[in-house]
Amino acid sequence: MVRTVTLLEQLAQHLRRPVNEDVRTRARLHLLDWLACVAGALHSSEGPKPRRGVHLYTHYGMLGSVLEMDDVHRSALLHPGPVIWSAMVSTQHGDAGHWLDAAIRGYEAMIAVGETFDSHHYGHYHPTSTAGVFGAAGCAASDFLSEQQTAHALALAGSVSG
Repeated sequence: MVRTVTLLEQLAQHLRRPVNEDVRTRARLHLLDWLACVAGALHSSEGPKPRRGVHLYTHYGMLGSVLEMDDVHRSALLHPGPVIWSAMVSTQHGDAGHWLDAAIRGYEAMIAVGETFDSHHYGHYHPTSTAGVFGAAGCAASDFLSEQQTAHALALAGSVSG
């Protein structure tokens, strides 16, 4: 009996490929944009205030969402930055290059899943949150999980999406 490779296994395999320097350069600009949004939200009356028991990366994720309007993927209709960069900060492993690659893989996972949604989905759900869990899982799994474990992490993320 021939085993069929699932879509999440295909995505996990795709996320394992090397990241080229041109993509890293573009990712640095997205990171700079997100950091500027976080900094702006720190001084905004709309920005959430730190609360006891809330992880710092969660707080940064919330801050990054306050002003984040230009990090839009048009065909997936979502904002990857606030989800992916806060997930990247939460991984806390490796050096800056590993963090950047993890974020790139998170963007790719989130956008790949978001592009499968149609207008019906958008009419009922916010694609940033429903696809975001896949991006966060792809980012967090980037360097230290095997391809099969990454597929499992993506599946688990999908089970709690929305």
